Amino acid sequence: EVTPWPDAVRVVFAAAKPGARQGTLVSVEAPVVSSAEKASLAERYGPPPAAVDMESSAWARVAAASGIPYLIVRIVTDTAEDELPGYLSRCMTYEGGIRRSSVAFGALAHPRSIPTLLRLRRQVSDCADRVASFVASLIAEGI
Repeated sequence: EVTPWPDAVRVVFAAAKPGARQGTLVSVEAPVVSSAEKASLAERYGPPPAAVDMESSAWARVAAASGIPYLIVRIVTDTAEDELPGYLSRCMTYEGGIRRSSVAFGALAHPRSIPTLLRLRRQVSDCADRVASFVASLIAEGI
């Protein structure tokens, strides 16, 4: 299913901000954890998508159907080359959240994954701060 395009004025304005880039998101139902899976998606949807995510297309469809202008702002926490622990895709809740207890059990069963999880945790925290600042600047400028 194709997601409706976001509000063009908002896209142009946001894409002009430092650190921003416009790109295509590929929506998936489960985390993409291996670099091989990521490469396969890039090949299938080439040119390479800017990111893979699990939520944005649903938000876009609801906003478009309701006549609400929208803009999707995402930040990338792991690159196409990053390998994430394979068990992460099995740690998702039905609603799309992460079951932290499942991650903890996965880490105990695969202790070599712990440094990757700690790196990912730092990246997610940094990304959350950066996206919050970016969105705050958009709001302050009336977008």
